[in-house]
Amino acid sequence: MSRAVKLTGQAIWASLGQLAQALLATISTIILARILGAETYGVFALGLLIVGFAEIFVGGHAADIVVQKPDVTAGHRNAAFVALSVISVFSAAVIWAGGTAAADFFEAPQLQAPLLAMTVLPVLTGLASVPNQILVRRLQFNDLARIGAISGTLAVLVGVVLAFSGAGIWSLVIMEIARRAMTLAMLFPAARWRPGLGFQRQELVEVLRFASRRVENNGLTYISQNALPRLFVGQWLGTEALGLFAVARRLLDQLHNILSGPVAAVAFPAAAQLQHDRERLARLIETSVRLTTWVFWPVVLGVAMVAPVLVPLAFGDGWAGAIPVLQILALGTLRAPVSSFNTAVLVAFGRMGSVSFISVLSIVLGAAFLAVGVQYGLVGVAAALSLRQWTLWPVGAMQVYRVSGLHPLGQLRMLFIAALPSLIMAGSVWFASETIHGLQPVPLLCSLVANGVIVYGLAWAAFNPRQTILLLKAMSDVVRGDWASAKSRIPLILGTIADPQASRNG
Repeated sequence: MSRAVKLTGQAIWASLGQLAQALLATISTIILARILGAETYGVFALGLLIVGFAEIFVGGHAADIVVQKPDVTAGHRNAAFVALSVISVFSAAVIWAGGTAAADFFEAPQLQAPLLAMTVLPVLTGLASVPNQILVRRLQFNDLARIGAISGTLAVLVGVVLAFSGAGIWSLVIMEIARRAMTLAMLFPAARWRPGLGFQRQELVEVLRFASRRVENNGLTYISQNALPRLFVGQWLGTEALGLFAVARRLLDQLHNILSGPVAAVAFPAAAQLQHDRERLARLIETSVRLTTWVFWPVVLGVAMVAPVLVPLAFGDGWAGAIPVLQILALGTLRAPVSSFNTAVLVAFGRMGSVSFISVLSIVLGAAFLAVGVQYGLVGVAAALSLRQWTLWPVGAMQVYRVSGLHPLGQLRMLFIAALPSLIMAGSVWFASETIHGLQPVPLLCSLVANGVIVYGLAWAAFNPRQTILLLKAMSDVVRGDWASAKSRIPLILGTIADPQASRNG
């Protein structure tokens, strides 16, 4: 099996896993948001913000040496597990000790008790990091998809039952603890690995040295993307505003996880294996940019266009304040797939300094933009974050150019060409929403979605005639039951390999 076909297959598995988890998360968010309200979600978001600081030191990124290092040993895996286990327990103790101070800082006394219970979260994360990264290194995204779907389903059931029984914020806390605990329980059998104490001092030093750079990278990223905006919103606009912001951001994050997260996840181990083949690496980047834009942009722009109908229908009229926030944040989220992939490539090449530089710049720009934007409420915050996203794009593209040879203008050109059908679709849905009157919310939403699907399909086919023909052939193969032939056409559709027939004709 060729590398392109294998990576495509694993990307599909990763997508299915993310899809299952995101659908469950979206369903639970809709149900629980209706029951609990924006303020309760805001308090829970503050708890996750604080826990997130601790998880900077113990998340899967801290065990990335298991994926990145070509000659990783059993000692490296053991050293990473022991180090992360100790650090996770210490992090939990710090949160426990600072719970009261955190509640006082945010003027949210209702945060203190749930936060104490949430101290178990970084411990569960630390214990799961190494077996999770072992599966990533082996490209066993099918196992990760299965684990995520099972743990997510059971956790959502727990959360919904507790919410209906009147548990309030505890339904969210226990749901998250249950999800991570069940994930941990399934990861070790899937990885077929048992941790031990057998490692050498040099292996521990290598693990800590690599992990320190990844912790630095992800700590700065967490501050930039999560902590900074939530601190501004929570401190200046209050917990209810934070709840509206958190739900809008969560919906967009779920779309990112479903539609482009798997590509970035597969890109990390793939790019690590192509460190000495710049031509194939550049082709991998081109394919990833094209694929994520084809899939991600139409959905995000579509959700932004139908948000005035979708949000009240799904969450209730009390969440109407999240509509403009979601729409403006969506404009910045459009850059997220390329940003995630660029980061994965830089990490695969060990360029953690470049990743940290981008994150520091993001914090500086974010603080400056948010200081102005927060004066205009949640809409101003959303605008500040979207502006920052696009301002930073040339910086990341230039860093990737240095390792891949793919010029930023080339990346921008591919992005623009791939995005044209989505932009046409967005204009069509907006026009339809302005001209259709008298329909109830559900028929109106269905009409707008149908409009978007049809227009995007036609526009995509017009801009990609060769891929359209290949896609129709692949669909014909599936109808005939020729799955092998259909699968072999996928790299051709994505442009990862040359079309032999086209080469002969050329």
